[in-house]
Amino acid sequence: MSQNPAYHGVMYKHSELTEEIIGAFFAVYNALGYGFLEKGYVNALKNGGWPTRQNHKFSVYLRSSASK
Repeated sequence: MSQNPAYHGVMYKHSELTEEIIGAFFAVYNALGYGFLEKGYVNALKNGGWPTRQNHKFSVYLRSSASK
């Protein structure tokens, strides 16, 4: 992997995976364009071999209170 100048030379723990995921997203987005529901993009990623989950629940924390 070549170093991305946006990282300013810093490589993070999951930099390579993050770069692959963002690249996959943009490949799908550039092929389909805008205006689809999430499911259309997720299905395209799935067809490209990426494991996906829709409607996955996760917690968001804001100032020590959890929201689901």
